[in-house]
Amino acid sequence: MNTPVKSRRPDFKLGRFDPCFCNSGKRFKSCCGSKDPHRPPPYGVQVVDNFLTNEQCDEWVTRAEKKKRSWLEVVDLEKSTRDNIALKMDPRRITQKVELEEI
Repeated sequence: MNTPVKSRRPDFKLGRFDPCFCNSGKRFKSCCGSKDPHRPPPYGVQVVDNFLTNEQCDEWVTRAEKKKRSWLEVVDLEKSTRDNIALKMDPRRITQKVELEEI
């Protein structure tokens, strides 16, 4: 069973000088939020061209679509301590992780 992808909330807006969530030090608009089709990948992401064939990529996507998904959480700054990071759900977070297990 596929979990539908949650759409962006219309009230999720960043100011023009807000920092990017990836901690690159750049503004979101100039980093991960860039709409330039030739933009570099997000900070910390490496792209290896032609690592998989089109057929292999389709196979991975098909397998991943069948796996369990869960919504990612954010750090709860109010409940976190130096020794314990507390997490919480945030409706603005639209990212899910997929447990690939043996794949």
